Amino acid sequence: MALSVNPGKAIFAVDAALEALQTASLSDLAAVVKAAEQATTAAIDAGLLIPPNNSIDDVVDAAAAAAGGVNADALSKFSKAATEVNT
Repeated sequence: MALSVNPGKAIFAVDAALEALQTASLSDLAAVVKAAEQATTAAIDAGLLIPPNNSIDDVVDAAAAAAGGVNADALSKFSKAATEVNT
């Protein structure tokens, strides 16, 4: 499947994502990074390309907690920009 995007809109979406991330709690973002590092280590230790399901669940839970702390207006701006990149 091919996907094409408008480069200008893609840059706008990335910028909106970064602005939204700036409103998240630093401790929540650190928890996402820690969970992702642990998932990567679990995959490597098991000789897998994809981490075990429980590790993936931990990353998703941490990301959801971080997203829950993001400013709603910033998240809305990102969501709108992200859905418009291919138009």
